[in-house]
Amino acid sequence: MKKRVFCILLTGMMAAMLVACGGTSDNQESQATAMTELQATAAGGLREEGILPTLKHFPGHGDTAEDSHTSLAVSYKSLEELQACELLPFQADSGVHAVMIGHIAVPNVTGNDTPASLCEEMVNMVPDKENTLIITDSLSMQAITDAHSSGEAAVRAFEAGCDILLMPEDLEAAYDAILEAVQNGTISEERLDNSVNKILYYKQQFCGN
Repeated sequence: MKKRVFCILLTGMMAAMLVACGGTSDNQESQATAMTELQATAAGGLREEGILPTLKHFPGHGDTAEDSHTSLAVSYKSLEELQACELLPFQADSGVHAVMIGHIAVPNVTGNDTPASLCEEMVNMVPDKENTLIITDSLSMQAITDAHSSGEAAVRAFEAGCDILLMPEDLEAAYDAILEAVQNGTISEERLDNSVNKILYYKQQFCGN
């Protein structure tokens, strides 16, 4: 019987280690490459044991000063800078995995302070997005609740492309908001089915019947 286990890989912690190492951009890129190879190997080992690796926190918590449990985290990096460091672990693993989207604003990429978890532009940057299970970070964190109701956050995260809405502060309100959005056409049944089918596929692959 396959193990009924999901596992989180702390790629955000890896990115933090890269920032802490400092040095020149060439050194950081070399360190990023080494960390990326380590992450991809670990993910492969987990899959061999029937465990789904989940890479987090996209697009990278490495250089953020804030804790999204208490406030919105912000990365001021450009897209080019993210691609040279924080995004590398998410690009390296070619096997089946999930990705957790962080409550991280990237204003020099998106032009605003919308957290990645609610931003379609950022979610669309997840490599192989259509075949990757995408999970929000906890929607009960203050990075979300300080600015959004549970219902609004749930709908915006789903519209952005997330498949699983993790831990809304008010589960009933989040459920009702998604249901209403489907009923009034804000969220299409096709979009809903896409996420449901992904979830069922992953459950079959890693949890069995």
